[in-house]
Amino acid sequence: MTECTQSAPPVANRLRTGATVPPMPKVTISLDAELVVEVMVLAGVGSPQDAVELVVRDYIARGHRTEARVAARDEPEGKQDVRPPDPQA
Repeated sequence: MTECTQSAPPVANRLRTGATVPPMPKVTISLDAELVVEVMVLAGVGSPQDAVELVVRDYIARGHRTEARVAARDEPEGKQDVRPPDPQA
């Protein structure tokens, strides 16, 4: 079950009107407790919220790295932009 607990107007609209940026919308989900505890132990965190956020952020970062590798592979030889690896990845 997923539930969106707050909605916010698009960022561009908030910035144009000068309004303060409200917190990001939150989603409530139900997860198997054993899965969450295992992630907490593996990640070394004490909060279920932090554990799940770490997993989601890691998954997103991995996807971005994969996209970058595929894009670099598809570029013709000599056209590749050589950059150092992202220290946050």
